[in-house]
Amino acid sequence: DASSLQIFTACGLFHLLSVSGSHVALLLGLYVLAAEYLPLPRPVKPLGGLFFLFCYAILCGLRASVCRAVLLGSGVLLGELLGRRASGPSFLGFSALLLLGIHPFWIWDIGFALSFAAAAGLMLLKERVERGLASFLGQGLGTALSVPLAAHIFSLPLLVHHFHAVSLLSLPANLLLVPLLSLSLVLAVSAVFGGLVLPFLGRVLFVMAGSLVSLSLELGRLLSESRPFMVTQGPVGFGALFC
Repeated sequence: DASSLQIFTACGLFHLLSVSGSHVALLLGLYVLAAEYLPLPRPVKPLGGLFFLFCYAILCGLRASVCRAVLLGSGVLLGELLGRRASGPSFLGFSALLLLGIHPFWIWDIGFALSFAAAAGLMLLKERVERGLASFLGQGLGTALSVPLAAHIFSLPLLVHHFHAVSLLSLPANLLLVPLLSLSLVLAVSAVFGGLVLPFLGRVLFVMAGSLVSLSLELGRLLSESRPFMVTQGPVGFGALFC
């Protein structure tokens, strides 16, 4: 709803409101874990993963960020099937051209732009940022901070251009809320499949997932009310952000 959108935007967590690569990676990880226990030939497992991803994309409405995440996940599965590994940035660029060839007007979609910017940041900057932070913060904290920081660096010009505000609490908010929301997604997916076997277990897992989402919204609300940590400005031309 509108209040949730305002909370997550104020905290610099707008990307969590769309289906992102982290969501697809979690679901794909659950599929790979489950596939290990299925008596299927090795080549069939990646094909089953592809079918699972495309079904998930259809259920999510084939939005821009969904299609980007599913295409990259499909690239990983195809690489495993063919025994090859593509260059991440190259495949990301191919995915962008493919999607824009099908839906040219997605070039103006903020979800499309943020999705590709965050993915590019992770591919191009994460390892460098992780090494830099680990040198004075330690390996554990450096690794945890490198993911949101690398994504945020590439997304920052788009966030300023579209929302005219920057949250100084974005990094701590990511560290606090991303694990909670990721766990709620895992619980929700587990509730769907667990409920097929044990309906009571499914209801319990759904309640746990809903509680985590409510907790995340409440923590996000508290962070969003910290106005001294928000830097706001009027409209600015996109080109001026790189000057």
